[in-house]
Amino acid sequence: MMIKINSLLLIVSIVFMHFMLARIAGFPLTIIPFTMSIFVLTHFELVKNLRTLSLFIILMIWPFIVYGIYVNAGGSVDLFDFSKTFLLWIYAFLTLIFASFSRLNKTPDYSVAFFVALILITLFSLAQILLVEIADSTLLYNLFGSYSYMGQQNLGGSGLASWGRSPGLYLEPSFNAFVMFFLTSILLINNKVNNAVLIFSIGICGVVLTTSAVGLLAMLGLITSFVIAKVIADGVKPIRILAVILIFLILVWGLSIYHNSFLSDKIYEVFRAGTSGYWRLIAPQVILTKVLVQYPFGVPFGQVENFIIPIGLNHAGNIGSSLDNGLFVLPFYFGWLGVFVILGLISKFLISVYQGDRNGVIFFWYLIVGLQFSGGVFLPEFIFCLVLMIFQYRKSLSNIYLWP
Repeated sequence: MMIKINSLLLIVSIVFMHFMLARIAGFPLTIIPFTMSIFVLTHFELVKNLRTLSLFIILMIWPFIVYGIYVNAGGSVDLFDFSKTFLLWIYAFLTLIFASFSRLNKTPDYSVAFFVALILITLFSLAQILLVEIADSTLLYNLFGSYSYMGQQNLGGSGLASWGRSPGLYLEPSFNAFVMFFLTSILLINNKVNNAVLIFSIGICGVVLTTSAVGLLAMLGLITSFVIAKVIADGVKPIRILAVILIFLILVWGLSIYHNSFLSDKIYEVFRAGTSGYWRLIAPQVILTKVLVQYPFGVPFGQVENFIIPIGLNHAGNIGSSLDNGLFVLPFYFGWLGVFVILGLISKFLISVYQGDRNGVIFFWYLIVGLQFSGGVFLPEFIFCLVLMIFQYRKSLSNIYLWP
């Protein structure tokens, strides 16, 4: 009975992840902080050791070291913005340390819950598109109204009706794609290849409905690395998985015909200044070059806007002020330390591919590519998905801890 309650709670939390209960100090409060706390406290048994304590101390004091170095170098810091981001950081890293280094208290199988969530999200996204295309209605957009994450969105200039982009039940299409990428990834860990075909098929169809360039590339990379790891592991050619890749390419090709410039506008937009794809993948490289050269230890928490606006980069016809790619958030806040962490994740992924470790390939691909969808990597909603991935991956390991 307890497992069924937990499964239902997971489904509700994932599907209604962006339903805002209240707004506190400018941050939207959702069900996720409560669900994540319950999950961690009931599924992990805290183990106190020197390694955990040392990591806790380092992660606590590092932001203040960066703060001091930045100020001494002549930088200006808004203390209120620093404090808000630091509080998010405390909750994020404490939860991740708990999930990574504590013993697993219980290991139930939540595959059915994750699969149901994926089906529900995909079907709702499809209903959004069909209603737009058939009835020219955006009735299913902003379903939560003023309780939507970050408040009710204005659809007027978003091009939703013309492109048929599906945000699902979330803030934007790219986050919808992120959730489906997360669910596809977590379902593939410890799953059979036959089931993988079905999981990939549903996940791909869902991501295609969002027309998210990052989502499409993430899914294509996941399938490709999955196939390579499978071939290396047992020498069996997974024809069914290759068939899914073909279906993926056909879907993208079909949308390119239906929307004329789908490929050029979504995949190749990353090379055009001012587009969301360019801002998410290319522009941060300009920003990070400046950070790593001038501030090798990083920029203090909460100073993204103050640092980026003076650079004067174009974002949708305006001066860009955000960092919408979590892969670049780490070096931004942690300097070269963040770069080494990313290189470590990439090396783990490559080693997993080389060894034919399917679970490792899926997990580390998610860690790397999941960061690409959003700059809000300290937010509970992002950390919640990461904690669930850590839990699922650790169940497949023979050793007790995630990291050696």
